[in-house]
Amino acid sequence: VLKDEKLNYIYPSLCLIEFLPRNISMHAAGVVISNQPLSHVIPLTQDNGVIMSQYSKNYIESVGLLKMDLLGLRNLTMLDYMIKDIERYTGVKIQLTQIPLDDPKTYALLSKGDTYGVFQLESAGMIRLLTQLKPQNFNTIVDAIALYRPGPMENIPTYIENKNHPEHIHYIVDELEPILKETYGIIVYQEQIMQIARVLAGFTLAKADILRKAVSKKEGKLLDEMKEEFIAGASKKVSLEKAQQVYALIEKFANYGFNKAHSVGYAMIAYQLAYLKANYPLYFYSAILSGNASSVNSRLHCISECKARNIKVLKPSVSKSIDRFQIVEENILYPLTQIRNVGNANYQLIVSLREEKPFEDVYDFVDRAVNAGINNKTIESLIDAGALDEFKVSRTILRNNLTKIKEYGEFKHTLGIDEKPILTIVKEDPGLILEREKEVLGMYISTHPLEIIKQKYHLSSLPITLLKDYVSKRVELIVSITRVKAIVDKHGNEMAFLELSDELSHMDAVVFSGTYLKIKSLLVRNNVCKVTGKVTYKDKLSLQVDDVVLLEAK
Repeated sequence: VLKDEKLNYIYPSLCLIEFLPRNISMHAAGVVISNQPLSHVIPLTQDNGVIMSQYSKNYIESVGLLKMDLLGLRNLTMLDYMIKDIERYTGVKIQLTQIPLDDPKTYALLSKGDTYGVFQLESAGMIRLLTQLKPQNFNTIVDAIALYRPGPMENIPTYIENKNHPEHIHYIVDELEPILKETYGIIVYQEQIMQIARVLAGFTLAKADILRKAVSKKEGKLLDEMKEEFIAGASKKVSLEKAQQVYALIEKFANYGFNKAHSVGYAMIAYQLAYLKANYPLYFYSAILSGNASSVNSRLHCISECKARNIKVLKPSVSKSIDRFQIVEENILYPLTQIRNVGNANYQLIVSLREEKPFEDVYDFVDRAVNAGINNKTIESLIDAGALDEFKVSRTILRNNLTKIKEYGEFKHTLGIDEKPILTIVKEDPGLILEREKEVLGMYISTHPLEIIKQKYHLSSLPITLLKDYVSKRVELIVSITRVKAIVDKHGNEMAFLELSDELSHMDAVVFSGTYLKIKSLLVRNNVCKVTGKVTYKDKLSLQVDDVVLLEAK
């Protein structure tokens, strides 16, 4: 009883509404399936034109309806791009359901951990797992996807040990061997739990599924009932002690047992992408670049891999580029829509102009672009991106004469004067041209400032992308310092963490106190340096810096 009489009056009503839904929410991918109209079975509601069940997932299942999550994967769109491009440019029609599952090139790629862009297999930890497993068959990929999750990860060393040394595998009872043999004695999948319950305890598959749910969701009362039934059934085939040990094993692994059907589906998409990367890299990278176009780091990594395979990423062109990365003469052409200040509306205008008739020269392009409503800022961005380089006039000259070029178009239309102006020659600044290119593209495409410096000093350097092959070795790099974070260590001495970048990648580095005091003045953001150090790997690649020589100060 509350002291306040008014609160006593409204309290019973508050208790009634306390747990009522506050608002409508919708599952992102949940679909309810029924063999009769849903309005005859459950209450429905509507939100923004979408019809929804008023029952949540648990109640839906209780009334006997099927709920499924239909997920969308961007990787399927990229696979579609790849096979269509392969057919368009090579005439080869690939049926993804018919590609060989024993392709040597694909397994060589997976065993090397060359899995950037491959669904489910591109994280640093997964790459490390693949290089340890060195998969030679499809089932190993399926197992890897199921194992590399919180929980099962602790069994990875045992899985690898048992895979390499089958004689070390121990089964509590012989009945487990045919069920767990394919996963080297470890319970990895929920389906294995159901098989154990069926074979050892005599459960029907329906009852085995109830056990799987009870264990994984820790439903106390049901769990106790299932445990008693399992041990009673299993004790008819094996000793009580062995039955209890097997059930304890189920309890331990069911907490994170993976659905094998799910893992196989993911593994199939991963294998298809890996197959196309191994056998059709040009088309693979074109689709991956289009799919990851919003991320500069992803594009940089992808372009570095293209370079390693002698595939060039060409600067954009107002006459050829489209709204995604496309294949042109065995190389990949940058899209117009990925240029800053261009966007889809201006892209559509440019496409309509060039479909009307090809651009004759830069005067024709600027004149028609201005008349179509494309503003000065967009034209300057196209110049900086190199999209007008095809007209054989330098970017610096175009930028400094843009007003003259626009006036020519105006005079031509208003006064009928068709005499092209003489453009003022301006001294080139290669560094400024490249910085403007990076500003509008997010990266350097034509060349990289480091390449200019290397040519100036006649230097060569190991690329950051290859450092994974030099762990524990001393290397020398030509890099730009992109980030400096100085701290005080536990002994009260100054040290620093750095980010270093080269033409195609970047990495972390550490400078310990003894070295830091000697080179502190050189560690300035954007300085270009020759850096010497030891490559280390814990969770990711890093460089323990020993020495720094300044090449260009910023």
